[in-house]
Amino acid sequence: MNFKRIAVMTLLIALFGTVPVQAQTPPPSPGVQSILNSMSPEERVGQLFLVTFTGTDTSTTSQIYDLIVRYHVAGVVLLASNDNLGPAPETLTQAHTLIESLQSLNWDLTVNPITDPTTGQLFEDTTYIPLFVGIQQEAMGILPTRS
Repeated sequence: MNFKRIAVMTLLIALFGTVPVQAQTPPPSPGVQSILNSMSPEERVGQLFLVTFTGTDTSTTSQIYDLIVRYHVAGVVLLASNDNLGPAPETLTQAHTLIESLQSLNWDLTVNPITDPTTGQLFEDTTYIPLFVGIQQEAMGILPTRS
C-alpha cells in the first residue's frame, strides 16, 4: 500500500511540477509612466544615447551643450583620452566640477527654458531627468601604488 501511495504522490508532483507558469511583468511605476507620457518624441529618442565629447567646456558654444540642450541625450561618458579628466592630484575635483556643470545644464533647461539660436524655437516643457555619467579612468597616478 505504501508503495502505491508514494507512486501516486510522485506522479502528481511530476504532473503539477511540469505545468508551465507564465512570468508576470509588473506594470510600470506610475511615476515612470507619467514621466514618459510627459516627454516629447525628441526627448524620448535622446534618452537612448550616451555620448562622449572633447574637453571640459560646457559653455553655450560647446558641442556638449548642444547635445544636452537640443538633443536631450541621456548621459555622457567622460574619458581621459578626450581630455575630460585632468591630471592627478586634481582629477577628482575637476571631474566633480565638470559633472556638476553638465547636470546644471540639464536642470537649467527645465527651470528656465531658452530659445534655440538657430531656429528661434523655445525649448520648453522639458522633463528633468538627471544625466547618467560614466567614467572610464585608468590609474593615472590617482591611487597609491604598492611597493
